[in-house]
Amino acid sequence: MKTKTLVPLVGIHSAGKTTIRQQLEKLNYITEEECAEILRVQKKLKAGASADISFESIVKQAEQQRDNERIWNTNIIFVESWHILTLAYMLTRGIHECQLNEYFKYVSMQNNIYSIHCIFLKSSPYKILERSRKLHSEEDISQYYNFYEKLQINIKYVLEKLKLDYREFDTMKPLEITMKEIINYIKTF
Repeated sequence: MKTKTLVPLVGIHSAGKTTIRQQLEKLNYITEEECAEILRVQKKLKAGASADISFESIVKQAEQQRDNERIWNTNIIFVESWHILTLAYMLTRGIHECQLNEYFKYVSMQNNIYSIHCIFLKSSPYKILERSRKLHSEEDISQYYNFYEKLQINIKYVLEKLKLDYREFDTMKPLEITMKEIINYIKTF
């Protein structure tokens, strides 16, 4: 029986991954920040829709290193994004699925080691656009909308391809309601 539970928090940019992770921390759950965000800040790299196509390869390596070094001093850890989002970004950037076979196998093997339950935070790509309006032209915003719309579809595709247990949560609802729904989901595993 698997005694360790890994709970990835996945969703498009601005879906609420960091907010939910911070709320879980306040409830004394162990959490891990998104590798992509750590790399973006430390190495001053572009992330999200404006990142270079090689960015996800760097994130993948960092995630695998963290998998190998993770200290399990609890039976449940919440991790922001994890490999699911990295795979979805790769697909969204146009990397063919056949080129990702080994990576999909790696993530599937993790599901054999740990009990993995995903929290899929669904949001409207328009939410991103409202945050980006001051920084980008209308043309950029249209491009970002299409990118994040496709990314959200690819997140669900990756979750289903890997046959991972997941629940979708609408982060357009008030935070208190979303958190209650997430806590109820956590109680099921």
